[in-house]
Amino acid sequence: MIPKQYADALSAEHLEKIAMLEKLCAEMAKTIAELKAGESEEVTEAEVPEAIADSIVSKRLAVLDAAREGARRVAPTVKLDGITKPAAIHAAVVAHHMPTVKLDGLDARVVEGMFTAIISTHDAKQAKRSDGDAKLASVLVPSADQADAVKREDAQPVDLVEAQRAKMRAWGKAPLGAGKAS
Repeated sequence: MIPKQYADALSAEHLEKIAMLEKLCAEMAKTIAELKAGESEEVTEAEVPEAIADSIVSKRLAVLDAAREGARRVAPTVKLDGITKPAAIHAAVVAHHMPTVKLDGLDARVVEGMFTAIISTHDAKQAKRSDGDAKLASVLVPSADQADAVKREDAQPVDLVEAQRAKMRAWGKAPLGAGKAS
């Protein structure tokens, strides 16, 4: 057991520590509230440097232009008038190509992935079609290289007099009796 005089001193010491800790907790709560208030302040357009604002605008316009260009390639009948968000363009193209798919509640990234898949499939079909067109054209209309490769010998103009002279020279060089069978 602790004597009463020490117990009272110990109790007073504990009370001082508790008061000091409560004071520190109050200061921490105040600091946390100030930090949260500072984070929630909105940044105004005037506070953003012009170079950063220009960069943001150009990036957003590039994304919007890419979405519109893709939509024009794969779904030229889709009306894009008044649509200013790439996500809305993606949704319109996906709805055009997959009318049975419900887009309500789907994440924007999922719809963007579906849009990208539609674009990729369209580009692959176009590449295959153009390769087939090139092959067909090469078969139906031969190029100059192909024409030279398949020239027939009898298609060459023949000088009949020169051909007869060449035969006579060949006969004159041959030994006597080489052409007769014994």
